[in-house]
Amino acid sequence: MSIITYGDYSKFNGPSNGGGGGGGNYGGQPGSNVKLSKYCGQDNQERAILMRGCPWKIVPEQVIEFFNGFGALTAEDIFIEEYNGKRTGSVLVLFENQDVAQNAKASKNKETIGAETRYVELYDQNDEFMMKVCDLAYE
Repeated sequence: MSIITYGDYSKFNGPSNGGGGGGGNYGGQPGSNVKLSKYCGQDNQERAILMRGCPWKIVPEQVIEFFNGFGALTAEDIFIEEYNGKRTGSVLVLFENQDVAQNAKASKNKETIGAETRYVELYDQNDEFMMKVCDLAYE
């Protein structure tokens, strides 16, 4: 008989770590954390949009489809937040430039995404919520 930690016990016979798709900008591993503040900073915040309310099973392809017509997005432009291996419903999207990002926000804010038709809110660098999530300094 051997003793294991609670963390190991909770992972035992859990979901596999394979699959997932996308550009690898989200963990998918049990216990993994993906903080959006790691991907948003002074150099790219003006072209970033934060999505809130996304389905937990969202994949980069759904985000690309949601923003169809707003520049050439790839999976590498999309960061899905996770805390302890579970998605939070927040996604950071980096657009080509600030104009494209602002047009996307104006057109797609409060629209629905995914098969679950989840209502999403969009935030930019001027919104307090994005500043908090991305650890951006107030100006």
